[in-house]
Amino acid sequence: DCVQGQVRPSAAMAYRTFVARAADGVPLVEAPGEAGLSPGAGLAQTACKQAQRLLSNLHSMPPRSSVDCAAGHACHLRIVDGVCYLGLFCDRYPPNAAFAFLEDIIAAFQEELKREFGTGSVDYRSHIDCVARPYHFSRFDRQVARIYAQFKDPSSSAVLCKLQVCPQVSYIMRCSFEQAAGGGQVEESPKRVFEKVGASSTKGAMTKCAVFCLATMVMALLVYLVVEFAPWARQSEGLTKEDVKRTVEDLKATPGNLAAVCYCAAGLAALAAAAWGILTLSGR
Repeated sequence: DCVQGQVRPSAAMAYRTFVARAADGVPLVEAPGEAGLSPGAGLAQTACKQAQRLLSNLHSMPPRSSVDCAAGHACHLRIVDGVCYLGLFCDRYPPNAAFAFLEDIIAAFQEELKREFGTGSVDYRSHIDCVARPYHFSRFDRQVARIYAQFKDPSSSAVLCKLQVCPQVSYIMRCSFEQAAGGGQVEESPKRVFEKVGASSTKGAMTKCAVFCLATMVMALLVYLVVEFAPWARQSEGLTKEDVKRTVEDLKATPGNLAAVCYCAAGLAALAAAAWGILTLSGR
């Protein structure tokens, strides 16, 4: 039982099953669970409304996740080819059986799409994106009821056989409803963590490349300075102040020498800009 003092859903029950368009949360199917449990029954109504709210926030959900809802309920959902399959269960129902239930719903809905739009090279996702009327596949309720009957008892031999053939998933994100609805920090999936690690590695490689380029520019500038000004430095040895002043004036009067000085200044400015870029790239 889920909540004392309230209508108690069976621990082996899918209270509600939703099939919705993942892009905008438009419901395509909403199938009731066990007969006799009204959607207005106590806190179960709150959990049902939370499940409906999740459908409008699918853009932030991973392809496979579980969300803890009110009144001891849990939403298990799968997002496949632009369609979300969500089941509202008692939180005591085994999650692996819940996801096996959703896998059967996915397979049955694929068959429903074939009956609706035909077979062959049909882009079912584009057809689903064009559906304008909510609950367009309302007749699919009968298929959900048939599958529900098979999973009513998660300890039955039929369910155990399905669990053996279903692919095992090493990671399923689990969070509270507040986190899933945007009110808190949701634990990141391994895919997102790997993306961040990859981005960090790329950033480090770019920083190393920038440091190498900066070092190359420094060496090139030093070589240029030595080649350009070494003869003048040798000539200036033993000169008086008047000779040095006259030499400087000669440098200013000669366009080529003035250009060399400008190139050096530009090179120093480029080095300063490169150093600033490296510090910015490294995040310091």
